[in-house]
Amino acid sequence: MKKVLILTGSYGSGHNRAARVLEKQLIAEWNQVLILDIVDFLNENSMKSGNITKSFYEDFCEKYKKVWEITFNIIDDATVKRFLYGIKYPIFQSRFDDFVQTYEPDVVLSVFPFWQGFIKHYLKKYEKTFKTGVFITDSINIHSIWYLDKDYIDYYFVIDKLTKWEFIEKFNHTKDNIIVSFFPLESDFFLDREEIKVKNIILLLTSQEENFILDLLEILKTRKEFNINILAGRNKVLFSYVSQFYTDIDNFKFYPFFDIKSELKNIDLVISKPGWAIISECIANDVPVIIPTFIAGQEEGNKLLVELGEVWFFEPDAKKIDFALRYLDFSKFIPNFRKIKNKDSTKIIIDTLMN
Repeated sequence: MKKVLILTGSYGSGHNRAARVLEKQLIAEWNQVLILDIVDFLNENSMKSGNITKSFYEDFCEKYKKVWEITFNIIDDATVKRFLYGIKYPIFQSRFDDFVQTYEPDVVLSVFPFWQGFIKHYLKKYEKTFKTGVFITDSINIHSIWYLDKDYIDYYFVIDKLTKWEFIEKFNHTKDNIIVSFFPLESDFFLDREEIKVKNIILLLTSQEENFILDLLEILKTRKEFNINILAGRNKVLFSYVSQFYTDIDNFKFYPFFDIKSELKNIDLVISKPGWAIISECIANDVPVIIPTFIAGQEEGNKLLVELGEVWFFEPDAKKIDFALRYLDFSKFIPNFRKIKNKDSTKIIIDTLMN
């Protein structure tokens, strides 16, 4: 049995989804696992800085997209990040050091980029007694914060070959320690379809503009051949409005909460922003996604990946989405899904770090 420390962050859902899948498999293989969320870690003071930064992130990146894009690009700079780290470390580093020395892990795996600095500062003071790995939840357009403390990381895990190539090019990386694993998912959540006939659709409201959603719903309410499952996500205000306004539409169903991963086998298409958790889960199930919007900067690479890999497309026009739903042959995407997905994704990550 080995002791594994997984470092995550509740800023978006992808980091925690990856952490929980890896935890489940590690425990099944009789390992001891501890997950440390940076929000909880930063909350262990009177300022509750974890909750403050999480709330700020969720509101800022979705409500002020252009400003967030500028901010994202500014902090994609080593000098700026080192300055920010210099402010943070004196306050929290000693707590991290005590935590690691108490737990004594054999493996430390980060699925959230801000932890790498803590790992570096720890290893500059103490003997290295554990393997280190980083699972990158960005694709293609990789933020440099993932790479800032590269000398202290044994392995990097990336989604696909395009992302590995971009990693090497952007950072001029020369070590042979980048592993293409796909997103960590349980093998039970993969499905290979023979064809895709669109009937059951998910519409996820997170980050969507109100005018676009209203235009789309006005069109789709007349398309009785489609069942539209409308999910609140993080856009509860818009969900509350549309669920009341369209309450009598027969082909609309409204869900404040919906276990997307478990239900994808019964879904034919998703309309959503391109967060990596939902993207990978849809790829695993041969489910096409239409992307009407994305968080500038951090999700731009995800949008680019689905376009370059020809597994879905970006379309912010409600009328064009309606046309695609009715006339596009979505089965043509199936071979491209299979070039990216990998049922052994979780096994690849665990075997690399545990052996």
